[in-house]
Amino acid sequence: MVVVMEKRWYDPRMNCIAMLRGINVGGKNRIKMPALLKAMNLPEIRCANTWLQTGNLVFVTQEESTAALEQIISARIAEAFGLSVTVLVRSACEWKNIIRSIPWTADPSKTTEYAHVTFLQCEPDSALVSALDMKHEDGEFWLLEGREAYLYCPFGYSRTKLANSAFERMLGVPATTRNWNTVMAVDAMLNSLPDSSTDALPDSSTDALPNDLPHQEGDA
Repeated sequence: MVVVMEKRWYDPRMNCIAMLRGINVGGKNRIKMPALLKAMNLPEIRCANTWLQTGNLVFVTQEESTAALEQIISARIAEAFGLSVTVLVRSACEWKNIIRSIPWTADPSKTTEYAHVTFLQCEPDSALVSALDMKHEDGEFWLLEGREAYLYCPFGYSRTKLANSAFERMLGVPATTRNWNTVMAVDAMLNSLPDSSTDALPDSSTDALPNDLPHQEGDA
């Protein structure tokens, strides 16, 4: 007799962050976070939670492809809210590498208070990267590493020319920007998700309560 054992959903799995580009900014693409969590009750997503109202969704998944997750989440948003929203997904491992790779840790004159990260949906064309010349003020700093651009904007992100739209225009790929406070808050939320090797998952993707907080300057 052959016994077929049912595979447990959460083995294997990974923790991820999905960033929704341009929601709840300037009164456009309005999505309330409780409604987003309800819409994300999908087979691919468990333990979903949000940070702020700019669309930062952490979750546990069995789906191995972050590109596939981007398409799944974007399609669900279009279905639930009638909005076309670009979604960028990073795994928890990628997120921690982004934090470790901040380029000015050895410079005591630069603090994370003025740090931002612009996330690109995919690696841009190498020719466009080589030709990239981002206009910026004296005292500002930027560095593109793969799919992330690290920004240092001591005069405020709202005043800088290192804007999200500028990277999109010059590199030809969708992007979204988060300030360093959001980056670290998301990291803490990723750490609070069930451990991928030991913890069992709840039945519902919306067991966790949302942090439905206001928009922060520098998230776009």
